[in-house]
Amino acid sequence: MSLDEIEGGQATLTRVRASPKLVEEFKKRPNLRKVCGIQKDQDLAFFKYLMADDELLLLIWDITPSSVGKSIGYACFVGYDGPPFITFYYFDEEPHLDVSRELLEAMIQVFFNEAPDEPSLYFYLPRPVDDDIHAHLIEGGFDVFDDNPTLDNDEVACYVLERYTYDAYYGEGGKAQGEFEDYDE
Repeated sequence: MSLDEIEGGQATLTRVRASPKLVEEFKKRPNLRKVCGIQKDQDLAFFKYLMADDELLLLIWDITPSSVGKSIGYACFVGYDGPPFITFYYFDEEPHLDVSRELLEAMIQVFFNEAPDEPSLYFYLPRPVDDDIHAHLIEGGFDVFDDNPTLDNDEVACYVLERYTYDAYYGEGGKAQGEFEDYDE
């Protein structure tokens, strides 16, 4: 599976590389820095290090819905700031639930396929999420992560998807399991 482009029915994720343009993007969007766990403005060398092809430290993709034809935000994987997590940053700060649902599933599968030794994946936003996003994350297999006393779930959104839950929801290797209609009593 390529990390450069992840195709979905409603949107495509296209990998963003470290560049002066990306550095400027992070400078003008402090909430993007916050979402990715970056505390202050950084230079190109910082992004080149984190985004190197042989590392899974920071991956950023443009989110481009097929109905819009241009980027509406970023999907991010952060593997250097605590446990590995994924997050979304939309330019208009709207949740784009249909696109997010599809892309969340794709990112989950990429993560668990590309990082076979990782026992869990987190979803993090430095703000609480509304009920629709919460339901969307739970539907995707995530559980609210409230085992860390330094995180206040009234101030941030933190969810965890354990590999065993991923295997139950998506099947080992990421193959969809459907609606569990084959369950025998």
